[in-house]
Amino acid sequence: MTLEELRRLDAGHGFTPDFGRTHPFRGRGVRIPTLDEAIEACGELPIICEIKTAKAGRLLAEWLPGNPARERMIVGGFDLEQVRPAAAVARWRCASRRDLTPMVLLGKLGIPAKLPADVAAAMVPVRKGAVRVVTPGFVRRCHATGAGVHVWTVNRPDEMRQLLALGVDGLISDYPAIARRIVEERRAGGEGLAAVPDPVPVEPDTHAGVQA
Repeated sequence: MTLEELRRLDAGHGFTPDFGRTHPFRGRGVRIPTLDEAIEACGELPIICEIKTAKAGRLLAEWLPGNPARERMIVGGFDLEQVRPAAAVARWRCASRRDLTPMVLLGKLGIPAKLPADVAAAMVPVRKGAVRVVTPGFVRRCHATGAGVHVWTVNRPDEMRQLLALGVDGLISDYPAIARRIVEERRAGGEGLAAVPDPVPVEPDTHAGVQA
């Protein structure tokens, strides 16, 4: 589809907060934004730009140099080869699946493993299938290499509290207001929070991130 065709689509058509009972953004003029429009809508917030295809990685690599958004954007994706062109010109990159798999699995065996030196953050789910990814040991190993730990997609308040207690640096959630409230509660209570070496991104997609 062309950009013009995409712009005519109703981007709010399928969104439902209650399993299909209501569609609050359907027919409200919500459109698919360009990257420039999404960046502008984020204001000065840091951003995660997740690369889904090799072409997207190449185009982002052309877009980033000289762009002010580079200073607050972290690039990432599951496939390192797709991410590599943009990562070469980005200020920060996330760990890819290739970076994370040996670290997680070797860690389960008690074998030390580190993330590559150019990785600024690990964006991970709490678990992958039967394997628990976010553990105290995983968080410690990431922090030892200077990488932050940001967990997706965390929607339950009890799980948000558990992860923050483990020392994760950020939560990616469909309910950022709840996550922010829990983070602020911890700060008000004087509970220690992990130190983040670099700005914590906010994903410009269906989720939003909250810095711990």
